[in-house]
Amino acid sequence: MSMEITGRLRQDLIDGKVVIFLGAGASQAAGLHGTAKLAEYLFNAAGSPLKYQEEKSDLAHLVARLDGDPSFTRRRWVDSKLIEYFLERSNYSNLDLHRALLKLPLAAVFTTNYDYSLEFASGETGQIAK
Repeated sequence: MSMEITGRLRQDLIDGKVVIFLGAGASQAAGLHGTAKLAEYLFNAAGSPLKYQEEKSDLAHLVARLDGDPSFTRRRWVDSKLIEYFLERSNYSNLDLHRALLKLPLAAVFTTNYDYSLEFASGETGQIAK
């Protein structure tokens, strides 16, 4: 799919005045789990405990429950599992969007995501993601 950029946006892009804000949609485009699948990933990593069955597709509630459970060493267990997931390059199946963005003459790219899509894409394109 291609898109023609025209008018002022085109000129601002050429002049390096455009700033991009990336949210969760960009991460999902890279092949990463959304919140329900990420909750399922944590649930499975925890051994699928029956006492957390109701929260297995609700990330916020599952994390809150796991955080309060001493057998999961409070937040350290959740953090380590999320870090493990986001550092695994094979979880990123499609970085085309991120590669394309890094090739644009952007003033900046801001993201609310805590994954490594931009960093992995920058390693492949030679563009620097900071």
